Amino acid sequence: VLDRLGEVAQARLDAGEGTRHDVTSLQSERLQLSVESAQRRQELRLARIALSRRIGEPSGAATWQLEPWAGPAALPTEEAAWIEAALRVRPEILAIEWELRARGEDAALASWSAWDGASVGADAERDGDWSVGPALSTPLPIFGGSSARKERASALESEAGHRLTEARRTVVEEVRSSLATLSGSQANLDRVTGELIPLQDRRRSEVEQAFRLGQVDITAVLIAEQALQQAQGLRVELEREVSTAHVRLERAVGGHAAFALLISDNARSPQP
Repeated sequence: VLDRLGEVAQARLDAGEGTRHDVTSLQSERLQLSVESAQRRQELRLARIALSRRIGEPSGAATWQLEPWAGPAALPTEEAAWIEAALRVRPEILAIEWELRARGEDAALASWSAWDGASVGADAERDGDWSVGPALSTPLPIFGGSSARKERASALESEAGHRLTEARRTVVEEVRSSLATLSGSQANLDRVTGELIPLQDRRRSEVEQAFRLGQVDITAVLIAEQALQQAQGLRVELEREVSTAHVRLERAVGGHAAFALLISDNARSPQP
């Protein structure tokens, strides 16, 4: 774009219709853009070198061919399905649920502890004649040991239940926060992509046409071009925010397997 505008500005100057200022401004802008491009290439090279070290190849050439960046796909943001999946597969919830089951069994066993040491059988005695009958012997709970064991088991079960409730509430909060972030970022990205960028592109084209006709100077063109670049940069930032929100939601729901399964189920479900 700058090269094309530079040719137009030079042609207008040669024809006596333009000014040297327009040509100089475009040359300066083109040089600044060239320097910024060189800086970005240097940053990319340094990032590749750092990645080489992290993957165990610090002396590697770091010339991998990477796939072109593609913006993240839109995800469903209905809370119910995501929360249900998270409560079903989050490992900390599963661990407490298994502990709670074990505590319940301990409490059930403790309720029978009063019969520890008891025995049942048959006994015979002689009081003139022999007689035989059933016999039952039980220990005397002098110090209330069975009651203490039962209370301890019940307390541990109750404590596990409270921890399970707290863990579930935390998971629900994490899922809802992730979805709120994702929903807001997706909405902003849609507005920038569908409205702001086309509007700024049309504005740049109109100002460029006006410059060709000699109705405005090069400053208006540069301002319009800068506004378009800012809108495109905003799109990249929002795409990164959406990608980060995807990762947060994946963690909140319990990992990649649960995340991918829910996405697959939503894709197969009929749309209204």
